[in-house]
Amino acid sequence: MHKYKKTPSESPKKDRHIPSVSDEYWNSFNDMRKEHGETWQDIFERFHNYQQWIEHLFSLPKTASKMQMINNVTIVSYLPMWLNNFYENFLKDVVADIPDIRCIENTVAPGTPAIVVGAGPSVDDLDQLKLIKDSAFYKEKKGIIISTAHKLKDCLDAGVIPDYFTLIDGELIMIEFIDHDIVRDHLNDVTGILAAYVDHDVLDAWVGKKYFFMPIIPELSIPNVQGIMTRMFPDMTEFDACAHDGGFAWNVARYIGCNPIALIGLDLSFKMDTPVQKTPYYNAFRPSYKTEKDMMEACYRFHTHSFFGTNCYTDFCYDSFAESSLIMFKQYKNNKGIKTINCTGSGVLDDEAVENMWLQDWLAKWE
Repeated sequence: MHKYKKTPSESPKKDRHIPSVSDEYWNSFNDMRKEHGETWQDIFERFHNYQQWIEHLFSLPKTASKMQMINNVTIVSYLPMWLNNFYENFLKDVVADIPDIRCIENTVAPGTPAIVVGAGPSVDDLDQLKLIKDSAFYKEKKGIIISTAHKLKDCLDAGVIPDYFTLIDGELIMIEFIDHDIVRDHLNDVTGILAAYVDHDVLDAWVGKKYFFMPIIPELSIPNVQGIMTRMFPDMTEFDACAHDGGFAWNVARYIGCNPIALIGLDLSFKMDTPVQKTPYYNAFRPSYKTEKDMMEACYRFHTHSFFGTNCYTDFCYDSFAESSLIMFKQYKNNKGIKTINCTGSGVLDDEAVENMWLQDWLAKWE
């Protein structure tokens, strides 16, 4: 005789509880739940209904790096604008005859040096554009100069004509760096390297030579977006834009075959006398903290450079750009022998991934 077994529906109901978690995690999630008027039953129904997204969440590292956090926020914030710009550039008003970035891969002689010009305050503080203009490196065309779009006009005003400028931002405000008489006077001298999602009016404003590329959107940040865009534009080279224009300019220098690559203006930080309220992400950080002191401790850090001896401070976002750049510099140094020479004279690029040198000393090597 068999003993009767209860079916699952007849099994006694077990008490369910959430394992203990820290007050920080619990309160932040619970406050969000209350803000949206969701019951705990609602929450778990959502978890059930959105299982694929929850699985994606579990596939991410438990502790996200600054770089990963910034990637996620940036993509979610800017993706609608990028897609609209793709539509404006390629569907509504078809852009034709703009070559792909692959056309310039490994186009310089081995051992050709490069200077990347970022937009940090050290460029002006140390009068570095004048140093370049007066150097044999520039006068005798011994290497390549790549400027970010933010610093293009300043380069030209100083008498330094870059070989390339880079632009990855999709906002219309970027036209402010293109719409100048001196920039238009050098349309035939400078080549633009542009993300395919730049604003259409900005694209129209630069009628000089240019190359396109498809910025890479990490699948771990938002699944399938990169795959969709790749299938829409299968002939466009996918290229790492490095999250900031200075890092992208370095990657372009590396891509065309330059080595070594000197950096100026990649401070990725603020001068000590810069009011924190004037930093670009202050208004995004401040509402999340009770006091400004709490915000400073969480979102900003102070740094004294080990080689230059200069003091600065940086924020969560700029620090993530520095982190991603140093990872890339180190990978290419170890795997490809590409040397990155930090001639910025300040900032937070302070790691074995780079060699530090004053710009005047580096330029003297090319006399």
